[in-house]
Amino acid sequence: MTPAQPVTPSNDAKPREQTKPPKDAKPSKASKPSKDGPAQSDAPAAPPAVAKPAPPLPKPLTVPIDKPADLTPAVSAQIASIEQVTAKGMGPGELSGPALKVSLILTNSGATSLDLSTTVVTVDTLDGAPASAIESDVDAAPFHGVLAAGKTLTGSYLFLAPAQGEPIRVSFSTSTEQPVVLFSGSPSAVGKTSTAATTNK
Repeated sequence: MTPAQPVTPSNDAKPREQTKPPKDAKPSKASKPSKDGPAQSDAPAAPPAVAKPAPPLPKPLTVPIDKPADLTPAVSAQIASIEQVTAKGMGPGELSGPALKVSLILTNSGATSLDLSTTVVTVDTLDGAPASAIESDVDAAPFHGVLAAGKTLTGSYLFLAPAQGEPIRVSFSTSTEQPVVLFSGSPSAVGKTSTAATTNK
């Protein structure tokens, strides 16, 4: 049997030419989302919002312990008295014993009321050692509510007493918009101030 001869391609066979697109053909556009899809916008994206820096806090006012201080042109504060008392702490973690009862007078001579809900009073020694507050004692009468225009209030705060006769610093503030007042000196320098102020009880 004669073996099969290999097939030789014909000289007439030509390779296929790739079909070229016509010169006037335009590239197809990407398909747009359907009407139900998200809308596309050519507007540039808005830049992220930048938070404005908080205004700087007012500088603290340091005054002698027996002098008044002006928080604003219309609001003044003064330590009315500092008494040696025996406090009885009844709240969680509060101690009992010799204490200082610090009474402050706050006067509002302006035309609008003053919010006292964020009033803070602390006591520490001049080297920064804080005195523990005793808020549950019956003699404690902290500022609260509002101080009406043209009115005066007295608030009282109790703190465990530092060493006898040691100078102290009483820090007083009503809000972050007003300066912190630092009354510094010996408690014995404060004479009891006579006033018709209403006690804030």
